[in-house]
Amino acid sequence: YMVFDEAGAVTKPLQPAFLCNGLTGPLTTSTGWGTITTWNTPTFDQNSDFASGTTFTAPVTGKYFFQVQFQASGHAQDADLEYDMITSNGAFTMYADVAVRNSDGVGTQYSNTAKSVICDMDASDTVYLSQICNPANSTIASGAGATFFSGMLMA
Repeated sequence: YMVFDEAGAVTKPLQPAFLCNGLTGPLTTSTGWGTITTWNTPTFDQNSDFASGTTFTAPVTGKYFFQVQFQASGHAQDADLEYDMITSNGAFTMYADVAVRNSDGVGTQYSNTAKSVICDMDASDTVYLSQICNPANSTIASGAGATFFSGMLMA
């Protein structure tokens, strides 16, 4: 259903949309190992489509917009950091170019990586995120605002 306010603005309270702002704790990835991201309880999850702290399931067929940001630290300057948004229809990969990032003055490298994508999803298709760090360990920041995942039905 739709709600109209006195100014004519329309809201759709059951329109699929979610925001997971931060992880359940700092995530340390091992060398060359894909780790599925577990998120905090969603800040909001209209229609309750985000489950188990890891996976969004499309309730209806349509075009969905997703956005993700990871902040990482503790990896070697020449490390390869890969983040994958994995959907039922394929994967979207992000890379952090750690070699050109600044350090915090004591030698700890850090990087921010963000991606937005519009996906064609059928009802019951899923999307989740994973990350790989090679050749060294990396810690993904758990704090709200530093690391987040959001999505919504567009059309």
